[in-house]
Amino acid sequence: ANDAELVLAALPDNAARAAAEKAGMVAPPAPAAAGELVADARWSGGADLDISLVTPDGTRVSWMGGRDGTSVTDATATDREKLALRTLKRGNYLIEVSRIAGTSTAPIRGTLDITALGERRALPFELAGDRVVVGRISIALEAHLEPAW
Repeated sequence: ANDAELVLAALPDNAARAAAEKAGMVAPPAPAAAGELVADARWSGGADLDISLVTPDGTRVSWMGGRDGTSVTDATATDREKLALRTLKRGNYLIEVSRIAGTSTAPIRGTLDITALGERRALPFELAGDRVVVGRISIALEAHLEPAW
């Protein structure tokens, strides 16, 4: 609090102080979930669902972490969530949607929009139990040679 008072006292006039106080009251924008893989889920039904990703080495990545370079937005929303990985390695990734165990088992329908290395695909899903594997993402190295003439 004392540091803020020092900064305000150093401003030239009351208008500048008022503008600084107003700017200080605004919440910073949430970081955007972006990277080589972005999974953006939307659903109806008012349930808190979670996106998770099982990496080629078996690590589970979700809003709780699991790997460096992971970002998540809207983790507590009841109609959407976005999970992103900054970088991808070769191998197969499974993408899952799950709900908290012990909650309603009513079917929930939604769509998972996946962007991986610039490729986009929309995958519809229906969650009838606790968890469903919605898709598999396969990342491979492919060589292509062409003559220069």
